Amino acid sequence: MISVFTLSPQMNPNKSNIMHFSHITPISPVSLNYLIENWPIGYSLLDVRGKEEFSLGSIESSFNLPLDIFFESLQFPEGEFSKKFGFDKPPIEDNLIVCCEDGQKGSILCAEKSRECGYKRVHILEGGIKGYVNAGFQLVGKDNSMTIVPPSYPFLSTERLKDMLRDASVKNLIVLDVRRKDELQNFGVLDCAKNIPTEVFSHLFSLGEEEFLSHAGFQKPGKESQIILYCRSNRRAKYVFLLAFEFGYRNIFVFKDGVMGLSQIDQKVIPYESYDVTDPIPAPLPSPPPLS
Repeated sequence: MISVFTLSPQMNPNKSNIMHFSHITPISPVSLNYLIENWPIGYSLLDVRGKEEFSLGSIESSFNLPLDIFFESLQFPEGEFSKKFGFDKPPIEDNLIVCCEDGQKGSILCAEKSRECGYKRVHILEGGIKGYVNAGFQLVGKDNSMTIVPPSYPFLSTERLKDMLRDASVKNLIVLDVRRKDELQNFGVLDCAKNIPTEVFSHLFSLGEEEFLSHAGFQKPGKESQIILYCRSNRRAKYVFLLAFEFGYRNIFVFKDGVMGLSQIDQKVIPYESYDVTDPIPAPLPSPPPLS
C-alpha cells in the first residue's frame, strides 16, 4: 500500500491562489526554511522593516531594504546599489522573497513594486517575521529557539518507482521532473515525465486549469493525483514536495535516488554532477547497471 504524507501543524493546506503566473505568490515558513538550509534554487530574501526592527532579530540570509526606500533602491544600477546598501542587488532572475513584520501591507506593497522593477518571480512570506517565529524557526540575533520536527518525506526507491511505472492498477499517476530545461536537454528525461522547473512551480500551480495548460503544456494535476517528484539528486524534489503539499496535494512522493537511479530504469537518462545554468556542462558520470 502507498503511504500518504500526513499534515504537519507548520504547513497550511489552504494556501490561497493570490496571484497569477509571473506575479506574486506566497511562500510558507517551512518552505523558506528549506530554501535557507538547502539552497535548491537561487533566491534573495529582503526584509522591508525598519533598520532598528531588523537589528533586533532577522531571518538568516535576509538583507534589510526598508519600505520607505524600497522602490527607489531597486532602480539603482548594480554597482551603486552595492555601495549604498552593502550587499549585492538581487539578480532579476532570482526568486525574490519579501517579508515584513506580519506579511501584510508592507510585504504586499514592496512585492508589487518589485514587479514594477522587472522581477518575475516574487513571493511574500506568509505571516511575515511573526509567522516564521510562530512556526518555531529562529531569528539571527534573537534567542527564540524551539525544537523543530523536520518534515517526513515519503521516499520512493528505484525498485519501487519501476514497479509503480509498470503497475497498470496505479491510477492518476503523474511523474514530474523538476529540473531545469537545459538539464533535460543535456542529460535526458523519463519518457513518461512532465517538466515543471522548481523555480516556477509555485507560480504555475497558482493558476487555474486553462492558464496552467497554456503555460505548462499539459493538464493541471487534480488533487486525487499520485505525484512522483524527481530531480538530479532529491534536493529540489523535497522542496517542491513542500510547495505541492501547501497547494493541497496529499499523494506526493519523492524519488530519492535521482538521475543515478533513473538511469537504471531508462538508459536515456544520464547521471551527472550538479552545475548551474551559467557553468560549463559537466561530463556524464558512469551509469550503474540497469535493473532487471
